[in-house]
Amino acid sequence: MGILDCEIRTRLSHAGESDHWWTFANSDTEMADLVGCFKSRASLFFDLYKEFLPPFTGICMEEVDGHSELFPMMNSVRKCLLIACVFDHNGDKPRALEWAEHGLERVGRASALKDVFRDIAKRNE
Repeated sequence: MGILDCEIRTRLSHAGESDHWWTFANSDTEMADLVGCFKSRASLFFDLYKEFLPPFTGICMEEVDGHSELFPMMNSVRKCLLIACVFDHNGDKPRALEWAEHGLERVGRASALKDVFRDIAKRNE
């Protein structure tokens, strides 16, 4: 199917930065900064996903292009796929079908993703 091992991901960086590179030239200082950044910033990101269904259930199709704080590295088609998979996994057939159809409308020429969306739609008709 080609889905990444970790679908929801972001770059670790200090507050106010979108990206950060550690040089490790002074390994003790750089490592301490990396660990400090991870401790202070990573938990904020993971806190967004404390519960399984929320925040996915709160996203409407008109908003799928947004929510960059929840899905910073994901395009809108991958967001549709992830949300369809969540509803499919949870047994919410109407919403899984709705998101699979919405994904099919947006997918363009990505044939592998079309197959995945069609499988989800077929299971939830």
